[in-house]
Amino acid sequence: MKRNFSLFLLALALLCLSAPAGATVIYVSGDQTGTWSADTVIVTAEVRVPPGESLTISPGVEVLFQVYCKLIVDSAATLLAVGTEVDSIRFDVLPHNTTWHGIRFLYASDSSRLEYCHLRRGLATGSGEDDKGGAVYCSSSSPYISNNALSGNSAGEGGGGIYCYNSSPSICSNSISGNFALFGGGIYCDNSSGSIIGNTISGNWAPYAGGGIYCINSSPSISGNTISENSVSDNYELPAFGGGIYCDHSSPTISNNTISENTVSGGYMGEADGGGICCGNISHPDIIGNTISGNQAFFGGAIYCTGNSNPDIIGNTICENVAAMLGGGIQCGISDPTVVNCILWGNSPQQIYGSPLVNYSDIQDTLWPGVGNISTDPLFVDAANGDYHVQSTVGSFHGGLWTPDPLHSPCIDAGDPSSPFANEPLPNGGRINMGFEGNTTEASLSAPAWAPPPIADLPREFCLYSPHPNPFNATTVIICQLPVASYISLEIFDISGRKLVELASGFHLPGEYRYVWDASGRAAGMYFVRLRAGETRIIEKVVMLK
Repeated sequence: MKRNFSLFLLALALLCLSAPAGATVIYVSGDQTGTWSADTVIVTAEVRVPPGESLTISPGVEVLFQVYCKLIVDSAATLLAVGTEVDSIRFDVLPHNTTWHGIRFLYASDSSRLEYCHLRRGLATGSGEDDKGGAVYCSSSSPYISNNALSGNSAGEGGGGIYCYNSSPSICSNSISGNFALFGGGIYCDNSSGSIIGNTISGNWAPYAGGGIYCINSSPSISGNTISENSVSDNYELPAFGGGIYCDHSSPTISNNTISENTVSGGYMGEADGGGICCGNISHPDIIGNTISGNQAFFGGAIYCTGNSNPDIIGNTICENVAAMLGGGIQCGISDPTVVNCILWGNSPQQIYGSPLVNYSDIQDTLWPGVGNISTDPLFVDAANGDYHVQSTVGSFHGGLWTPDPLHSPCIDAGDPSSPFANEPLPNGGRINMGFEGNTTEASLSAPAWAPPPIADLPREFCLYSPHPNPFNATTVIICQLPVASYISLEIFDISGRKLVELASGFHLPGEYRYVWDASGRAAGMYFVRLRAGETRIIEKVVMLK
């Protein structure tokens, strides 16, 4: 006992020596409300934001847990831990060879926010819910979790970084790396929805399933993330599934992500399936517009489908994935996925193993049965260095206008002509094509650096700007510019191509127009804004968070 007290005094002395002159330190335990604004908050026993109350943590505060305990945000309570990009909030331990039990949202207010926080060395262990959610645990709670760094956290069962049960949080623009749990090394979703958007989810580890993300009975929107170098390994008791993402009885929307260099190995009897994505046990995700490359597994290097799972695999670039046995690109077990507008190239040993329905896709070495399929080099910009945009144009500058030459890749304009976006320009150039928007290189469609600036009085061409803010919550502003008087329509579509609303239509004089889209009654996820004016078609994407 005396030795432990001496160690604490030493740690405290070091803390005081490293703190700047005038720094303030407070000690907390039990119920907490109001504001923590001291430079350092030392937690000496379990703390709780009581039901219906609120606690605010100011930017720059360090919250250090002296003992293994939780920060509980109780029923209808609000935690506002909102730092800034230059003045973040840190949750950690003192001394650094110990752990704490994470932030636990239990039926908490949806107004709770974690922004610009660092959460390290959280450990969820015990029984029941106590062994879930190393850094953050959400039960019937939907906080806004944005721009945080979660690293070096672990959980006995699920969700090394974040665990969600019966919740719909917004998990956006975070770095979730180096976390561990038996299931869902980065994030675990159980009976949950919400949004997982724009995060970097990398280097997480789970022995059994879902190195990056694990979904069971859940349907979150997983969009715009970088999901890389996660692993499922070192498990010889059960099969291993889903190095990047695992779905069990789930139907998430998995769109516009980069899913790369994830691995599955070491499952029982060698069953290690789905290096990038594993769709198992009656799961029906929409897998749309992703780049899935460099993943490895025993079966299904990029995507593995089994257990009567029938995903829609649309507009993806699936390249350079490896399976030790079968299906380097896609393997279909007891399942019937639909594959449309995809590029499958450089996967080993097969691009596809099984008999899925395939249309309007470019598949190496095989003219796959179906409508509109080809087997032609897609002409990637630099596949050796991971750039899977397709080569599109060169061009010239004439009379103040940049004119692109005809598009080069055989994949562009080769997509499903029944798509509502067929043959219409997309945000980074090109048109609907195999591999969707992500495969058209931006650089080749831009005016060269030596081009003179445009005249500012009126736009020289029709413009549709990226909505602002984007991502947004409830409302966003959409701006378009018209160089000449025109009949126009400005419309919003969901990710399936269904038109939701027409913001503007009819005759408009030249100039700039601004429209506010109120999407408060819509589900979180990705939407498309389309401007039609004469022969011009322009599309921008926008993401709504909740």
